[in-house]
Amino acid sequence: MTDLDLHGVAALLHRSYAWVQRNWRDLDGFPPPFVGGQPGGRPWWRAVDIEAYKAGQRWPSTPTTVDNLAQREPRPAVANDPKPHPPAHGVAALLRAAGGR
Repeated sequence: MTDLDLHGVAALLHRSYAWVQRNWRDLDGFPPPFVGGQPGGRPWWRAVDIEAYKAGQRWPSTPTTVDNLAQREPRPAVANDPKPHPPAHGVAALLRAAGGR
């Protein structure tokens, strides 16, 4: 079993890499990648799925809706993410922010 990235899929479909990169999510019945289908990911497909698509097999589409987005796992925190600080209250905090004591 062979796995294909966008270059391999483009070669099997006789399309350019750029065309597949732009359009694979919008192709009716196109098989979903087994990994990397999220935004910013690097999608990979099984070659047998792409061959089956060429032969006429179609997959059900899973449209992205607000409900689907809400069910996703939260993104893990990264070291450079800003950390929320509780708001400071009172005149003393305002004076410190303005450079006073």
